[in-house]
Amino acid sequence: MAKPDFVEAEDRYSNAILSSLKKGCRDRHRDVSILSIGLMSALLNSFAKSRNRYAPVIYKAMTFILIEGYPNLELRENMLNIFISVFTQHNSMPINILTDPLLKQIKINIDKQEYT
Repeated sequence: MAKPDFVEAEDRYSNAILSSLKKGCRDRHRDVSILSIGLMSALLNSFAKSRNRYAPVIYKAMTFILIEGYPNLELRENMLNIFISVFTQHNSMPINILTDPLLKQIKINIDKQEYT
């Protein structure tokens, strides 16, 4: 966050950072997962504020983490609260990137419940 120009200028570093954070979000250790999600959230807020070109990349990555981890209630609530905060702070953020896959995931879960 302190060196957004550096991250933006060096794709290999930004890709390595993002890859590490995504892996951390999926880690089976709860503390690692929560820390990684928090760091991605902080990066998203900082990059969205400065209109850094990696803000949409982080936003999409967080969306996929939410969808993949949707059955995990704690992760889902944490991620949804983060997205609420992001949308409140950055009202120009396109919400459909999140809502389209989220609505599909909700429908899949509803369909599963109807068949059980």
